[in-house]
Amino acid sequence: MKTIEQLDLEYAARTQERLNEYNAAYFHTCIRNLRFIYDPGHGWLEVPLTDTLLSGLQISTYSYISKTGFVYLEEDCDMALYMDAADRAGVTVTITETYESHTNIRNMERYRRES
Repeated sequence: MKTIEQLDLEYAARTQERLNEYNAAYFHTCIRNLRFIYDPGHGWLEVPLTDTLLSGLQISTYSYISKTGFVYLEEDCDMALYMDAADRAGVTVTITETYESHTNIRNMERYRRES
């Protein structure tokens, strides 16, 4: 007979497996309308935090995270990683460019993925 702890672990594993399947399906079946925000010195792709987590990307500390649930992927590396992942997953991405002469993105917290 199984103990309560063993049953709890099995339930947690099944729940995590279903969550992973849902997350993969969510990322793989979406259309994303995103903003590319740039200033005189640099640019960032504004992406929902959930997308970066679901895609499993290893985002660098050159990107930023807002308190409102968005990640600002820097244009030189992280943006390309996201676009490649979206392409592999069959996600359609459209980008609208927005110029801001004084963006506050650099004042946000740098992205750090918790391990």
